[in-house]
Amino acid sequence: VHGEEKAAGKTQRQEPDEGQVVVNAFLAGGREELLLPWQPMPKSCLGSGPIQLWQFLLELLTDKSCQSFISWTGDGWEFKLSDPDEVARRWGKRKNKPKMNYEKLSRGLRYYYDKNIIHKTAGKRYVYRFVCDLQSLLGYTPEELHAMLDVKPDADE
Repeated sequence: VHGEEKAAGKTQRQEPDEGQVVVNAFLAGGREELLLPWQPMPKSCLGSGPIQLWQFLLELLTDKSCQSFISWTGDGWEFKLSDPDEVARRWGKRKNKPKMNYEKLSRGLRYYYDKNIIHKTAGKRYVYRFVCDLQSLLGYTPEELHAMLDVKPDADE
């Protein structure tokens, strides 16, 4: 397990090296994971069982290589699907649903409104906001996460 070393039969906490960050143990399925700031959240951090849409979106949002089609706006936990068809395609691939499209994916997003996980940002197309307590889940403020991912606030919004 990352973050722990055995010494004389006892488990000792290993401190992260400079440049590494610790993902909250809840998200890591009960164990802490060390990450470099520019690495995406590993799939193991999302717990067991089938991945849920909100977890998948969070996985994409923490992966710098996905910023061309989904990214943080720089305003708290708000994010934008700049290429909703690509996000839907990847979601369909992950869930083995080749006919997935944005219309179907957005139905899944609307399901989260009443559950207070994700809300739609009024007046902005393809813009949503995590309203659940991501800070406790991830162990970072939005600003800390944005800094690790080199997020620049949207100028055009």
